[in-house]
Amino acid sequence: MTDLALQIAGSKLAISIVLGGAVWLAARGNERPRLCHALCLTLLAALLVPPLIAVPVLNPAAPAPVSAEAVTFNAVRSAGPLGAAGGAGFTQNGGFRLVLAWILGAVAMVGWTIARARAFRASMERASRGPCPGLQEMAREVGRTLGLKKVPTIQTTDAVVSPMVYWGGGTARVLIPSALVKGMERSRLRWILAHELAHVRRRDHLVRWLEWLACTVFWWNPIAWWTRRRLRAAGEICCDALVVNTFGCAPRDYARSLVRALDLVRTERTSRPPAFASAAHSGRRTRHLEKRLRMIITNRPAGTRSPALRTVLRGGLVVLLAFGFVYCSERTSPTAVEVSGSGTPLLNLTTADLEVSADPHDDSGSTRPGASRGATILSSQWLPPGTIERVLVDQPPPRAR
Repeated sequence: MTDLALQIAGSKLAISIVLGGAVWLAARGNERPRLCHALCLTLLAALLVPPLIAVPVLNPAAPAPVSAEAVTFNAVRSAGPLGAAGGAGFTQNGGFRLVLAWILGAVAMVGWTIARARAFRASMERASRGPCPGLQEMAREVGRTLGLKKVPTIQTTDAVVSPMVYWGGGTARVLIPSALVKGMERSRLRWILAHELAHVRRRDHLVRWLEWLACTVFWWNPIAWWTRRRLRAAGEICCDALVVNTFGCAPRDYARSLVRALDLVRTERTSRPPAFASAAHSGRRTRHLEKRLRMIITNRPAGTRSPALRTVLRGGLVVLLAFGFVYCSERTSPTAVEVSGSGTPLLNLTTADLEVSADPHDDSGSTRPGASRGATILSSQWLPPGTIERVLVDQPPPRAR
C-alpha cells in the first residue's frame, strides 16, 4: 500500500509539471485569461481524479530470465544472505514515513482551514449590519443583466475587508464593506457589485472548493499552490472583462472604481479572507493589480471562436484531464527459469523467494552452521515431468581434487 501511494504521488507530480508548463505558456502576458483559467482548472481536477489505470514501467535493474541448465546452487547463492534485505527494509520504512507525513500534513491543513473559517465567520457576525434594501435592489438589476437566475444575498459589514463572494454551503453571499456604501458614488458602487456578481455567474465560489481540496491533498506540491494563484488571477481578469463587455462601461471608469474601492477599505490592513472566499485584491499583490488595471484599460472585446475551435479546445482539455486517471506502477520482473525447448516457465520466483541464510556448502564442501541441507527451494510439483533429473537441488558441488 505504501508503494502504491508513492507511485500515485510521483505520477501526480509528473502530471502537474507537464500541465503546469502549459499554464505558464498560456499565462504569459495575461493575454489569454480564459484559456489560462481553463488549464488551471484542468490541472487541479487532474490531481483530484482517482488514479484507476496503472501503466507498468519496467525497472532497468530487474534480473533477466535464466535457462534451466544454469540453475545450480550458485543461483541460490546470488540471492544473498538475509542481511541483504536491510536496504529494502530501510526503503520501505522511509516510504512509510513519507506517506505518514503526507497524511498528517493534509489533516493539519484541514484543521487550519476550519479554524480560519470559524474565526472569520465569528468576526463577520460581530460586525455584520445585515442586508441593505437599496443595495439588494441594485444587485437584482445587475444580476438580471448578467443573466443570473437567482441573486445572492448582499450583506454589509463594518469590518475592514475587501468585497468578496463567500460560500460555505447553501446560498452564496456577497459581502460589501460599509465604507464602500458610504464613500462611493452609486454609479461606481454598481461596478463593484457587478464584479462580485460576475464571480457568482462564473461559479468561482465552487472553484474555491476545488482548489482548496487540491492544495490540501497535495500540500507538498508547489505547482498546485502556484496554479491556485494563477487561477485566481485569471478569474479576476475574466470577471473584469465580463463586466466591461456586458455593461459597455468605459474601461477607465471601471478601473477608477476598483482603485477607489481598494483605497476606501485600506487593503494593506485587511484581514486575510478564508480559503473559500473570492476576494478582491488584498494589497499583497501590487504587481498583479497593476497588470490587472492595464488589462482593463486596454480591454479588447473577446473574439468569438468558431464552434469547431471550441469543440477542439474542450476535447483537448478532456484529454489532459484523462491523464489524471493514469499512474505509473513498477513492473516486476521475477527470476524466471525456463525449460529449454519448451518455452514454458519452470519457476516464477522473486528475490524474496530465493533468500537463504547461507549456501548449504562452501567451496570446501563443508556444511555451514544453520544451513539446511536438502532445502526444497525447487519442488517437484513445480517442475514439468522429466526435468527433475536435470535440476539437482540436493546435489552438492563436486569437491576439488
